[in-house]
Amino acid sequence: MNMSALMTVEEKKRLHSPKHEERRAKAAIAEWLRRFLIVPNIYFDAAWQPKRTLDVLAIDRAGSGDVHAVEVKAVYTHNDLVQARKLLLTTPANYTWLALVAEPGVELPVPPLALLNPGGMGRIGLIRIEPGPGESPVASIQYKAERFAGSLYDRADRFTKKHKPDLQTRP
Repeated sequence: MNMSALMTVEEKKRLHSPKHEERRAKAAIAEWLRRFLIVPNIYFDAAWQPKRTLDVLAIDRAGSGDVHAVEVKAVYTHNDLVQARKLLLTTPANYTWLALVAEPGVELPVPPLALLNPGGMGRIGLIRIEPGPGESPVASIQYKAERFAGSLYDRADRFTKKHKPDLQTRP
């Protein structure tokens, strides 16, 4: 049976939109964070800062540990990457990550030096999202994030008291 025959033209268009790819990429990032962190609480479209949301926010150790902020881009121009870098460098987080959707074999247009914090400690990590087996997106690390300075434990505690995680790993 041809499964695409079950879908409307509008549904087929939505499946191939950048927003849909970004949503699917969030799931791949969440799965990677669940394996990478100890006991993460993961939030999608998290209101971590006033007037803006983070695509993915993870707070380790059941909400009392390090904060990981992720910005996801499925389609991007040079200006989009400049803005994402600026945003991540000013986001209060212990670790920040830029996740880019890419086809296998296509080099990501982000040089490692551009990920460093010019103000001191920290580096934005780079996550590559590619189609995996069965076309499910898979996240892999291109450049590992380095810790930014600052303590966010009190802020993380306040956030976790007000917001329920979308994905939770219980100790």
